[in-house]
Amino acid sequence: MTVSGRRILRGKLPIGGKCGIIRDMKLIELENEIKALIVSAVDVDGLTVESIGTQDALFGDGVGLDSIDALEIGAAIKKRYQVKFKTNADENREHFRSVASLAKFVAENAGINLE
Repeated sequence: MTVSGRRILRGKLPIGGKCGIIRDMKLIELENEIKALIVSAVDVDGLTVESIGTQDALFGDGVGLDSIDALEIGAAIKKRYQVKFKTNADENREHFRSVASLAKFVAENAGINLE
C-alpha cells in the first residue's frame, strides 16, 4: 500500500488515516521532508534541499529567509502535517530557528514517532 507515493510497511499507518503522514519515521526522513517543503514553499534563487543544513539558521545570516518566507513555510507545514502554531512570537521564533527545530515541533505536534 502506498500513501502519497510512500510505501507503508510493517503496519505503519498514516496520521489521520488519509493525510499521507507516516506515524513512524526516521528523524532524517522528516528533516528531508521539511527541507523539500521549504524549497517548494519559498521563492529563493539557488535554494535546494542540499543547500539547507539541518542545524543552519533559517533566517538572517543562515539560509537567508525572511518573515514572508516564514509565513509561507508555516502555511505549508500546517497543511502537510495538520499542526498549528501558537500566536506566541517567541515560541514560533524558536520553532523556525532551523530545520532541526521545525522537525522537533512537527514530530511532537503531529504525533510522529521518530525512530
